[in-house]
Amino acid sequence: MNKKKLLFVFFPCILIGLLLLMSFIYEFGFKSQTSSVIIKYDENGDIAGTAPFPPSLKQPFGTDRNGNDLGLRLLEGAKYTITFALGVSILRTLAAVAAGSVFAFLPRSIQSLAKCFLIPYQYIPSFILVFILIWPLNIIKDEIGYTPMITFQFLVIFIVGISPVMLLMSGEIKQILKEPYIEVSYHLGANNRHVIFKHILPVLNKRILIIFFQQMIQTLLLLIYLGIFEIFIGGDKPGGVFGDDERSLSQSGEWAGMIGQSKFDLMTAPWIVLGPGIAFIILILLLNIVLNYLLYPEKK
Repeated sequence: MNKKKLLFVFFPCILIGLLLLMSFIYEFGFKSQTSSVIIKYDENGDIAGTAPFPPSLKQPFGTDRNGNDLGLRLLEGAKYTITFALGVSILRTLAAVAAGSVFAFLPRSIQSLAKCFLIPYQYIPSFILVFILIWPLNIIKDEIGYTPMITFQFLVIFIVGISPVMLLMSGEIKQILKEPYIEVSYHLGANNRHVIFKHILPVLNKRILIIFFQQMIQTLLLLIYLGIFEIFIGGDKPGGVFGDDERSLSQSGEWAGMIGQSKFDLMTAPWIVLGPGIAFIILILLLNIVLNYLLYPEKK
């Protein structure tokens, strides 16, 4: 096995996979055995401090205002953050490849008409579209429940990003269709389906993989933007220990929601915001390592 490929592709993916596995193990194996500590007492029984507690040897990430260990909360939220972004990226890439393959073979008149609507759409930031479509759902969040909420959010984020990737894939396919061996294949009796599966997709394998990692990173960044504006994946719930805090908490506990719900703690308890922020940076950095190797393998 190529050592560079092992280092720059498999190693980051294995680390992300282990994090995901540990998150599920914690959720279904050890979470019930943990508890929050809101008030700490000294040896004399006097109050030594109240949550949030800063990072320490016992709790490297500190605690939040409810006394929950932030390290364990990050581990718990990893599965929601990674699986959500992973699901969106996989489906968006597959849908874009399928739609781009069909679009490339459409008559030019239909392509030109479709581009009149699709190309201007690309210049609208995806965050604005997602925010406009998802925000009104907060009004009826109590009536629709958690599962319909997260399903709708998933579909919106998935659909909004298809168009640009579809146009990109159709452009790649059109370039391949100009190759001489494609024309020879048609002369030998091949149909469009044969050309797509036997000649085009094998050539685009690496390109599709690059698009997938790009979509993964873009989805994570989009989640951060939504979190800052308090659009939480799965909706929100009352804050505070007894649900009496004016601020809302992320229902799912994903990392972007942890940032958004704690943004006002940046001055008083910065570790609450920096914890999920650093987690996002590390995750995106690992994905960028893989992406850069796929884009520029000769420089590694």
